[in-house]
Amino acid sequence: MARMIESHDGWVLRDDWSADDIHSVAECMEIELTEDMVMEVLTYLADTYDLSIGLNWGVVEDAIQQIVDKEQAK
Repeated sequence: MARMIESHDGWVLRDDWSADDIHSVAECMEIELTEDMVMEVLTYLADTYDLSIGLNWGVVEDAIQQIVDKEQAK
């Protein structure tokens, strides 16, 4: 959900993604994630964030699949 917030530098547009959002995308993919996996997805998204692409459902789906594949390879 994007929203306008006022910071010390003025107004900014902010887009928040929560654990609930990750669970929701995973559910649409028919994937069940543990809470640890959700945190891995959020961390992965933060570490690989590309400003020219941003965060969207497709990017989140790809991150979920990366974490699921990593877990299955163990």
